[in-house]
Amino acid sequence: MPVIEADAVVVGGGATGLSAALTLGRMGREVVVVDAGAQQNRAAHTMHGYLTRDGVTPADFYKMAREELARYPTITVLDGTVTDVATRSDGITATLEEGGLVTSRRLVVATGIADRFPDVDGYAEEWGRSIFSCPYCHAWELRGRRVAVTGTTPQMAIARAVHLRGVGVDTVLLCKEDLAAQSRHAMERLGIGVLPGEVTAVRGLPTGIRVALSGGPDHVDVDGLFVVPGWEARSGLAKVAGCELADDGRIRVDRYGRTTNRVIFAAGDVASSYSVVSQVVRSAGDGSQVGAAVDQDLLLEAIRVMR
Repeated sequence: MPVIEADAVVVGGGATGLSAALTLGRMGREVVVVDAGAQQNRAAHTMHGYLTRDGVTPADFYKMAREELARYPTITVLDGTVTDVATRSDGITATLEEGGLVTSRRLVVATGIADRFPDVDGYAEEWGRSIFSCPYCHAWELRGRRVAVTGTTPQMAIARAVHLRGVGVDTVLLCKEDLAAQSRHAMERLGIGVLPGEVTAVRGLPTGIRVALSGGPDHVDVDGLFVVPGWEARSGLAKVAGCELADDGRIRVDRYGRTTNRVIFAAGDVASSYSVVSQVVRSAGDGSQVGAAVDQDLLLEAIRVMR
């Protein structure tokens, strides 16, 4: 079985992992990135909020990122999946599903989170095309157009509807529960429509989406549907390696991204570090910071050995 040796292996080829690799590669570190191609934003038509990259498609973004990494001879990007991680006294050994091992002195887990879709017909197909979750990423493009909003609780849905209305989006709130009179009056004052019913199916239209409902009108045709999806952290590798997890399933890290295993770091959405909103620009910055922390950690280790 072939063995690749490196200073660091980065698991995850999203903005976080690629940024960590770039920072390490620019310091001459031998880095291997293992990318399973499971980036959370792959389904989105475009990404927003990233200076110089606003409106770029995720596919183009990752293509440009890989081209930039290819300029550095110490960075290797592998398409594949890490199935197991074993901690050694001087680092880790990662097993690849496709065959082969990567041994390295440090591991960066940048596997992100995965969206959990409700069991609604057509939902997965429309995700990122006409179903959205992040107002910061997609609200601006829907100004002056009609969208529907739903949430796991009425309070979540109301907050999202008010948020979108403030950007200039014509918003209708879908509620499977009756709203309190005070909330209904507040929605009316803000010009937010309220429709009873639960989403049972969605179907893409040439210029929007048809949302089928139960408990109210049969359906509503809108330009987009904003939701508050569930998610789960892709933290299985860290758990296998004995890293402590936070209550929400993310990997517990300190201010430098180090986990409770001294040779393993975590960055981006899979890590427990605080984040107001999940965006590519924030993930890239986090990856860069953790990449620098890993480099500093390796530097301090080398200095200790010299003494």
